[in-house]
Amino acid sequence: MLNKVMLIGYAGADSEMKFTAAGIPVANFSLAVNETYKNGDGEKKTNTLWIRCVAWRRWAERVGEFVTKGKLLFVEGKLQLRSCQDREGKKRDVLFVYSIPCMHSLDQ
Repeated sequence: MLNKVMLIGYAGADSEMKFTAAGIPVANFSLAVNETYKNGDGEKKTNTLWIRCVAWRRWAERVGEFVTKGKLLFVEGKLQLRSCQDREGKKRDVLFVYSIPCMHSLDQ
């Protein structure tokens, strides 16, 4: 089986760096991926898909250094599903990209 994702998009905000209780670095960031198409009337439309991304350990440190809002990025990773509870106690599933060390800035 294969679980691989490759995305090109813009960072929605500066990356957010945190550390686990064990001191392991974790960086989170969002990526906006645009899809442009023509609807039935011939009008040009754009849909933006917001994707949560996470990086761990040494890769998280690198992400924390260079992922800033508006930066055009190529991100490669795998899809993961995380379950958590929201403020009302309801179970929520969150799909995100577990980023692997091959991200590149496409900005000049």
